[in-house]
Amino acid sequence: IGTHRNAFVPCRLDVTGKLRKGKNVLAVSIESGLYYTADKPGGCYRATPDWQLTKRVWLRKPQCQFSWDWAPRLVNVGIWRPVRLEWTDSARIDALTIYPELANDHKSAKIHTRVFVENVRQDPIKALIRMRIPEAEKTLEFEVKLPPGLSRHDICTEIDNPKLWWPKPHGDQPLYNVEIELIVEGSTVDTARRRTGIRSVRINTDPHPKGGEYFILEINGRPIFAKGGNWVPPDIIYTRITPEHYRRLVQMAVDANFNAIRIWGGGLYADHALLDACDEMGILVWHDFIFACAKYPSDEPEFLNNVS
Repeated sequence: IGTHRNAFVPCRLDVTGKLRKGKNVLAVSIESGLYYTADKPGGCYRATPDWQLTKRVWLRKPQCQFSWDWAPRLVNVGIWRPVRLEWTDSARIDALTIYPELANDHKSAKIHTRVFVENVRQDPIKALIRMRIPEAEKTLEFEVKLPPGLSRHDICTEIDNPKLWWPKPHGDQPLYNVEIELIVEGSTVDTARRRTGIRSVRINTDPHPKGGEYFILEINGRPIFAKGGNWVPPDIIYTRITPEHYRRLVQMAVDANFNAIRIWGGGLYADHALLDACDEMGILVWHDFIFACAKYPSDEPEFLNNVS
Protein backbone atom coordinates (compact mmCIF):
# COMPACT_ATOMS: atom_id res chain seq x y z
CA ILE A 1 0.00 0.00 0.00
CA GLY A 2 3.00 2.33 0.08
CA THR A 3 6.68 3.01 0.71
CA HIS A 4 8.53 5.44 2.97
CA ARG A 5 12.16 6.59 3.19
CA ASN A 6 12.38 9.21 5.92
CA ALA A 7 12.91 8.69 9.64
CA PHE A 8 12.07 12.32 10.45
CA VAL A 9 8.43 12.42 9.33
CA PRO A 10 5.55 10.01 9.95
CA CYS A 11 4.58 7.51 7.29
CA ARG A 12 0.94 8.27 6.42
CA LEU A 13 -0.84 6.01 3.92
CA ASP A 14 -4.39 6.16 2.62
CA VAL A 15 -6.02 2.74 2.94
CA THR A 16 -9.45 3.75 1.65
CA GLY A 17 -10.86 0.81 -0.26
CA LYS A 18 -8.07 -1.55 0.81
CA LEU A 19 -9.57 -2.87 4.04
CA ARG A 20 -11.78 -5.98 4.01
CA LYS A 21 -14.47 -7.18 6.38
CA GLY A 22 -13.05 -9.28 9.19
CA LYS A 23 -9.41 -9.51 10.16
CA ASN A 24 -6.83 -7.37 8.34
CA VAL A 25 -3.07 -7.79 8.68
CA LEU A 26 -0.58 -4.95 8.19
CA ALA A 27 2.80 -6.30 7.08
CA VAL A 28 5.80 -3.95 7.20
CA SER A 29 9.09 -4.80 5.50
CA ILE A 30 11.96 -2.69 6.83
CA GLU A 31 15.50 -2.30 5.53
CA SER A 32 18.37 -0.29 7.01
CA GLY A 33 18.82 1.76 3.85
CA LEU A 34 22.24 0.35 3.02
CA TYR A 35 20.85 -1.68 0.12
CA TYR A 36 19.17 1.48 -1.17
CA THR A 37 22.46 3.41 -1.11
CA ALA A 38 24.62 0.58 -2.45
CA ASP A 39 24.55 1.84 -6.04
CA LYS A 40 24.52 5.54 -5.18
CA PRO A 41 27.64 7.62 -5.92
CA GLY A 42 29.84 8.19 -2.90
CA GLY A 43 33.31 9.25 -3.96
CA CYS A 44 32.23 12.77 -4.83
CA TYR A 45 31.06 13.27 -1.24
CA ARG A 46 33.92 11.61 0.64
CA ALA A 47 36.47 8.99 -0.34
CA THR A 48 37.11 7.01 2.88
CA PRO A 49 36.29 3.24 2.94
CA ASP A 50 33.84 3.77 5.81
CA TRP A 51 32.00 6.42 3.80
CA GLN A 52 31.83 4.15 0.77
CA LEU A 53 30.17 1.50 2.93
CA THR A 54 27.30 3.61 4.31
CA LYS A 55 26.90 6.69 2.02
CA ARG A 56 24.86 8.19 4.83
CA VAL A 57 24.08 11.47 3.06
CA TRP A 58 21.55 9.71 0.84
CA LEU A 59 19.50 8.53 3.82
CA ARG A 60 17.11 10.70 5.81
CA LYS A 61 18.12 9.03 9.03
CA PRO A 62 19.99 10.43 12.06
CA GLN A 63 23.50 10.80 10.71
CA CYS A 64 25.07 9.87 14.06
CA GLN A 65 23.86 6.28 13.48
CA PHE A 66 26.76 5.85 11.11
CA SER A 67 29.32 6.49 13.92
CA TRP A 68 30.51 9.78 15.36
CA ASP A 69 33.11 10.92 17.83
CA TRP A 70 30.61 10.36 20.65
CA ALA A 71 28.55 7.47 19.23
CA PRO A 72 29.10 3.98 17.78
CA ARG A 73 27.91 2.94 14.35
CA LEU A 74 24.49 1.43 15.02
CA VAL A 75 22.20 1.83 12.02
CA ASN A 76 18.69 1.62 13.52
CA VAL A 77 16.08 -0.56 11.82
CA GLY A 78 12.55 -0.54 13.18
CA ILE A 79 9.33 1.30 13.97
CA TRP A 80 10.01 3.69 16.85
CA ARG A 81 6.69 5.55 17.10
CA PRO A 82 3.16 4.23 17.77
CA VAL A 83 1.20 2.69 14.89
CA ARG A 84 -2.49 3.48 14.52
CA LEU A 85 -5.40 3.34 12.08
CA GLU A 86 -7.28 6.63 11.74
CA TRP A 87 -10.81 6.88 10.37
CA THR A 88 -12.90 9.88 9.40
CA ASP A 89 -15.63 10.55 6.88
CA SER A 90 -15.14 14.34 6.92
CA ALA A 91 -11.94 16.07 8.06
CA ARG A 92 -8.99 15.83 10.43
CA ILE A 93 -6.32 18.16 11.86
CA ASP A 94 -3.01 17.26 10.25
CA ALA A 95 -0.75 19.75 12.08
CA LEU A 96 -0.91 22.78 14.35
CA THR A 97 1.70 25.48 14.87
CA ILE A 98 1.63 28.45 17.25
CA TYR A 99 3.61 31.68 17.00
CA PRO A 100 3.37 34.52 19.56
CA GLU A 101 4.09 38.10 18.45
CA LEU A 102 4.82 40.49 21.31
CA ALA A 103 4.14 44.22 20.84
CA ASN A 104 7.11 46.57 21.26
CA ASP A 105 5.60 48.12 24.40
CA HIS A 106 4.87 44.64 25.86
CA LYS A 107 1.28 45.69 26.61
CA SER A 108 -0.26 43.23 24.16
CA ALA A 109 0.57 40.17 22.09
CA LYS A 110 -0.89 38.37 19.13
CA ILE A 111 -1.17 34.58 19.11
CA HIS A 112 -0.90 33.39 15.52
CA THR A 113 -2.28 29.90 14.98
CA ARG A 114 -1.75 27.94 11.78
CA VAL A 115 -4.03 24.91 11.39
CA PHE A 116 -3.48 22.37 8.63
CA VAL A 117 -6.69 20.44 7.90
CA GLU A 118 -7.31 17.50 5.59
CA ASN A 119 -10.75 17.16 4.00
CA VAL A 120 -11.13 13.53 2.90
CA ARG A 121 -14.28 14.15 0.87
CA GLN A 122 -14.42 14.87 -2.85
CA ASP A 123 -16.21 18.21 -2.40
CA PRO A 124 -15.53 21.32 -0.29
CA ILE A 125 -17.16 21.39 3.15
CA LYS A 126 -17.90 24.16 5.62
CA ALA A 127 -16.29 23.89 9.03
CA LEU A 128 -15.80 25.80 12.25
CA ILE A 129 -12.43 26.19 13.95
CA ARG A 130 -12.83 27.01 17.64
CA MET A 131 -9.75 28.41 19.42
CA ARG A 132 -9.60 28.58 23.19
CA ILE A 133 -6.85 30.07 25.38
CA PRO A 134 -7.93 29.37 29.00
CA GLU A 135 -5.21 31.46 30.68
CA ALA A 136 -6.37 34.55 28.75
CA GLU A 137 -10.08 33.65 29.07
CA LYS A 138 -10.37 33.75 25.29
CA THR A 139 -12.67 31.69 23.06
CA LEU A 140 -13.05 32.48 19.36
CA GLU A 141 -14.72 30.76 16.42
CA PHE A 142 -13.74 31.02 12.76
CA GLU A 143 -15.81 29.78 9.82
CA VAL A 144 -13.67 28.17 7.12
CA LYS A 145 -14.21 26.40 3.82
CA LEU A 146 -12.20 23.21 3.46
CA PRO A 147 -11.28 22.27 -0.11
CA PRO A 148 -10.66 18.57 -0.84
CA GLY A 149 -7.27 17.48 0.44
CA LEU A 150 -4.92 19.45 2.68
CA SER A 151 -5.43 23.16 3.37
CA ARG A 152 -3.90 25.78 5.65
CA HIS A 153 -5.92 28.14 7.83
CA ASP A 154 -4.30 31.08 9.68
CA ILE A 155 -6.17 32.54 12.64
CA CYS A 156 -5.11 35.09 15.22
CA THR A 157 -6.19 36.63 18.52
CA GLU A 158 -4.81 39.42 20.70
CA ILE A 159 -4.01 39.20 24.41
CA ASP A 160 -3.79 42.29 26.61
CA ASN A 161 -1.08 42.61 29.27
CA PRO A 162 0.49 39.21 28.58
CA LYS A 163 2.67 37.45 31.12
CA LEU A 164 6.11 37.20 29.53
CA TRP A 165 8.28 34.10 29.26
CA TRP A 166 11.93 34.53 30.25
CA PRO A 167 14.97 32.23 30.09
CA LYS A 168 16.80 31.40 33.31
CA PRO A 169 17.63 33.38 35.43
CA HIS A 170 15.94 36.48 34.00
CA GLY A 171 12.34 35.81 35.05
CA ASP A 172 9.45 33.38 35.18
CA GLN A 173 8.13 30.93 32.57
CA PRO A 174 4.34 31.42 32.33
CA LEU A 175 2.80 29.36 29.52
CA TYR A 176 -0.41 29.69 27.54
CA ASN A 177 -2.43 26.71 26.27
CA VAL A 178 -3.93 27.00 22.80
CA GLU A 179 -6.76 24.51 22.26
CA ILE A 180 -8.23 23.92 18.81
CA GLU A 181 -11.50 22.17 17.91
CA LEU A 182 -12.50 21.29 14.35
CA ILE A 183 -16.29 21.22 14.02
CA VAL A 184 -18.08 19.82 10.96
CA GLU A 185 -21.88 19.69 10.67
CA GLY A 186 -22.26 20.52 14.37
CA SER A 187 -19.95 17.77 15.66
CA THR A 188 -16.37 17.97 16.90
CA VAL A 189 -14.36 15.77 14.54
CA ASP A 190 -10.85 16.48 15.84
CA THR A 191 -8.96 18.45 18.49
CA ALA A 192 -5.36 19.59 19.01
CA ARG A 193 -3.50 21.45 21.75
CA ARG A 194 -0.19 23.30 22.03
CA ARG A 195 1.50 25.46 24.63
CA THR A 196 3.52 28.59 24.08
CA GLY A 197 5.41 31.20 26.03
CA ILE A 198 4.88 34.80 24.95
CA ARG A 199 8.23 36.47 24.25
CA SER A 200 10.12 38.31 21.55
CA VAL A 201 13.41 36.99 20.17
CA ARG A 202 15.87 39.13 18.25
CA ILE A 203 19.44 38.54 17.15
CA ASN A 204 20.91 42.04 17.24
CA THR A 205 23.33 42.46 14.33
CA ASP A 206 23.48 46.26 14.41
CA PRO A 207 26.76 47.87 13.26
CA HIS A 208 29.49 47.89 15.90
CA PRO A 209 31.12 51.31 16.47
CA LYS A 210 34.61 49.81 16.03
CA GLY A 211 33.74 47.80 12.92
CA GLY A 212 31.76 44.72 12.02
CA GLU A 213 28.44 43.86 13.64
CA TYR A 214 27.09 42.92 17.03
CA PHE A 215 25.76 39.40 17.63
CA ILE A 216 23.57 39.79 20.69
CA LEU A 217 20.62 37.61 21.65
CA GLU A 218 17.76 39.78 22.92
CA ILE A 219 14.71 38.34 24.68
CA ASN A 220 11.85 40.78 25.29
CA GLY A 221 14.24 43.58 24.37
CA ARG A 222 16.82 42.58 26.99
CA PRO A 223 20.33 41.32 26.07
CA ILE A 224 20.74 37.72 27.25
CA PHE A 225 24.01 35.90 27.83
CA ALA A 226 23.34 32.41 26.48
CA LYS A 227 24.95 29.58 28.48
CA GLY A 228 24.64 26.00 27.33
CA GLY A 229 25.82 23.34 24.95
CA ASN A 230 24.98 20.97 22.11
CA TRP A 231 22.16 18.44 22.44
CA VAL A 232 22.55 15.04 20.80
CA PRO A 233 20.13 12.08 21.07
CA PRO A 234 20.43 10.84 24.68
CA ASP A 235 20.23 7.18 23.61
CA ILE A 236 21.37 5.50 20.38
CA ILE A 237 18.25 3.26 20.70
CA TYR A 238 15.52 5.87 20.24
CA THR A 239 12.64 3.80 21.65
CA ARG A 240 14.33 3.88 25.06
CA ILE A 241 14.04 7.67 25.38
CA THR A 242 11.09 8.62 27.61
CA PRO A 243 9.59 12.01 28.57
CA GLU A 244 10.99 11.43 32.09
CA HIS A 245 14.46 10.92 30.60
CA TYR A 246 14.22 14.22 28.72
CA ARG A 247 13.00 16.05 31.82
CA ARG A 248 15.81 14.68 33.97
CA LEU A 249 18.46 15.76 31.45
CA VAL A 250 16.97 19.25 31.10
CA GLN A 251 16.91 19.56 34.89
CA MET A 252 20.60 18.59 34.95
CA ALA A 253 21.27 21.33 32.38
CA VAL A 254 19.44 23.87 34.57
CA ASP A 255 21.40 22.70 37.62
CA ALA A 256 24.61 23.32 35.62
CA ASN A 257 23.44 26.93 34.99
CA PHE A 258 22.41 26.37 31.36
CA ASN A 259 19.78 28.63 29.85
CA ALA A 260 20.17 27.47 26.23
CA ILE A 261 20.74 24.33 24.18
CA ARG A 262 21.49 23.84 20.50
CA ILE A 263 19.77 20.83 18.87
CA TRP A 264 22.60 19.40 16.78
CA GLY A 265 21.77 18.58 13.16
CA GLY A 266 23.17 15.05 13.12
CA GLY A 267 20.51 13.63 15.41
CA LEU A 268 16.74 13.98 15.58
CA TYR A 269 14.24 16.80 15.44
CA ALA A 270 13.38 17.73 19.03
CA ASP A 271 10.59 15.73 20.63
CA HIS A 272 7.64 17.67 22.05
CA ALA A 273 8.48 16.23 25.48
CA LEU A 274 11.96 17.78 25.29
CA LEU A 275 10.61 21.15 24.12
CA ASP A 276 7.92 21.11 26.84
CA ALA A 277 10.58 20.57 29.50
CA CYS A 278 12.66 23.45 28.09
CA ASP A 279 9.59 25.72 28.04
CA GLU A 280 8.83 24.93 31.68
CA MET A 281 12.40 25.28 32.96
CA GLY A 282 13.47 28.41 31.08
CA ILE A 283 15.77 26.93 28.44
CA LEU A 284 16.15 28.61 25.04
CA VAL A 285 16.35 26.25 22.05
CA TRP A 286 18.44 26.89 18.94
CA HIS A 287 17.42 24.18 16.45
CA ASP A 288 19.56 23.12 13.50
CA PHE A 289 18.05 21.72 10.34
CA ILE A 290 18.81 17.99 10.35
CA PHE A 291 22.03 17.81 8.34
CA ALA A 292 25.57 17.34 9.63
CA CYS A 293 29.18 17.46 8.47
CA ALA A 294 28.87 16.51 4.83
CA LYS A 295 28.03 17.55 1.32
CA TYR A 296 24.49 16.39 0.49
CA PRO A 297 22.99 15.40 -2.91
CA SER A 298 21.06 18.65 -3.24
CA ASP A 299 21.04 18.37 -7.04
CA GLU A 300 18.93 15.18 -6.92
CA PRO A 301 15.17 15.94 -7.26
CA GLU A 302 14.09 12.75 -5.44
CA PHE A 303 16.32 13.57 -2.46
CA LEU A 304 15.17 17.20 -2.35
CA ASN A 305 11.50 16.19 -2.48
CA ASN A 306 12.06 13.79 0.40
CA VAL A 307 13.78 16.52 2.43
CA SER A 308 11.05 19.07 1.80
